[in-house]
Amino acid sequence: RMSVDNQLESLPEETNTDNDSPAPMNRGRRRSVIVENLEFIPKTSKILLIDDNPDMRIYVSNILTQHQQQDQQQQLEVFTAADGEEALDLMNNSNLMPDLVISDVMMPKMSGLQFMAKLKEDPFTSAIPVILVSARAGGEAKVEGLQAGADDYMTKPFAPKELLVRAQIHLELSQLRRGLEEEVDKRTRELAQANTSLRQSEEKYKTLCNHAPVGILQVDQHLRIEYANNRFIDLSGIGYNYNPVLNWNSIIHPDD
Repeated sequence: RMSVDNQLESLPEETNTDNDSPAPMNRGRRRSVIVENLEFIPKTSKILLIDDNPDMRIYVSNILTQHQQQDQQQQLEVFTAADGEEALDLMNNSNLMPDLVISDVMMPKMSGLQFMAKLKEDPFTSAIPVILVSARAGGEAKVEGLQAGADDYMTKPFAPKELLVRAQIHLELSQLRRGLEEEVDKRTRELAQANTSLRQSEEKYKTLCNHAPVGILQVDQHLRIEYANNRFIDLSGIGYNYNPVLNWNSIIHPDD
């Protein structure tokens, strides 16, 4: 896997060099876009962008939407909210399960840290990766965000290329994690179904054996009784509560 620096170098140069002037775009809440160079992103990924500054929401959304892929196979949907409270309402009311959250830290009503804490305490959303974005520079602010549970931390102002690469990495990891979880769930269901089928087969086997007119005995490699049908129990006299470690030779007449 390429490093972040290598992937940054592989991205095309930005056409808009003025980072302080957001490129124009529609102000719609939901946008379906194609992102270039995000080769590991699942076919349709959802990003939840949270920032109380409307211009910043437009600017970051535009960074995510300005790179187009010719084949249009990997789509990215961007959802926006003005604060953590609005983001929670959006997720609850529309059943939104984002693949990635990009959130400002300092916001009214509910900060980015408070919103992230809500995500992490819910087992259904705890695995969603979160990138925190803040104007607070310095290692202390970054450590605070990471210790609070963030998967990544970016300081404003940031390079558009950096945002794209970090989004790519976390979307890839999110997809891999979900794929593994789905595979584990699938294998768990298959195992449970196999165990159920095995128990049903054992019950059918015992039912058939118990109705057989002859004695049937099943022993292990040490000749210890594992199963005896009703006819064998009656013939041998070992009783229905026989000791499972009983060696069958001990109940056979010496002359036999």
